[in-house]
Amino acid sequence: MNFHQEAQTQNFLSADQVSEQIPQNHPAAKPKKTRKRRAPGRPKCLNCGKKFFEEHELEEHNKSHRKQKRVQCSICFREMGINVLSRHMNAHACQNMYQCNQCLAQFTTIQERNNHVKKQHWDRPKIPCEICKAVCTSKSDFKNHIMSHFKRSF
Repeated sequence: MNFHQEAQTQNFLSADQVSEQIPQNHPAAKPKKTRKRRAPGRPKCLNCGKKFFEEHELEEHNKSHRKQKRVQCSICFREMGINVLSRHMNAHACQNMYQCNQCLAQFTTIQERNNHVKKQHWDRPKIPCEICKAVCTSKSDFKNHIMSHFKRSF
């Protein structure tokens, strides 16, 4: 008799019977862990918009929002975390402004100024919209811009 025929004639235990014979403290007795599926894209803070690579980083970041003291701007009465107030006040006072040396636009942070320069003045091919004559500096921006025209019409 060959191996296959021999295996069919023997009495094998079912999966349930096997699991009953495994001691409770044995690793095989524990159910397999399943990974949580998350929404596509990077996790984003709903309070401040900051993006993270991992969900646990966002959870850790959210603790900082619960800890920080909330204050109100004495000029516009917006409420914010105390760590944001000085940057916010600079926007009102026009102090420490970062100026674009090509069009003289002013920004409250150097990051905002750098983003502006990349978007508006970078020597990349400019892609004009034939619908509204807006100019985009990247294919992805152009694609999003074109889609915005079609979204409005529905």
